[in-house]
Parts: sequence; C-alpha cells; structure tokens
Amino acid sequence: MKYLFIALAALLFSVMEILGKLAVGLNALQLNFLRFVLGGIILLLPTINILKRENIKLTKNDIIYFFGTGLLGVVISMSLF
Repeated sequence: MKYLFIALAALLFSVMEILGKLAVGLNALQLNFLRFVLGGIILLLPTINILKRENIKLTKNDIIYFFGTGLLGVVISMSLF
C-alpha cells in the first residue's frame, strides 16, 4: 500500500507542472497558493480528529514553529521554484 501512495504522489507531482502551464488566468503565485491551501485543508481535517482522539494540546510555541516551517517551505521555497 505504501508503494501505491508513493507512485500516486509521483504521478500527481509530475502532472502538476504540465497542468500548471495550461491554467489560463492564474499566475504561478496564485496557483501555488491555491494548491497549498487546498492541501492544507485536506490534511487539517484528519489531524484535528487525531489530536482530539489522542488528547494532544498544541502550545503557542508549537503553532509558531509550524507557521515558521510552513512559511519557509511553502511561501518562500515553492514560490521561488
């Protein structure tokens, strides 16, 4: 099952560049923003359930760390890509 997800991620990532060229009316930063907002929402929903189920509380420092990592990884790196 793990290899299926790896192959699916590789396929989607390689198709992403081709489809990005075909997206008329959106510049690269808008497309990048939409891609990561939608992905973040999709990943946030099960994460909230897991945090509640495991009774894990995030502190202010945790949220700042996640925000900083996301800022570096998504906004700066992917926008320059």
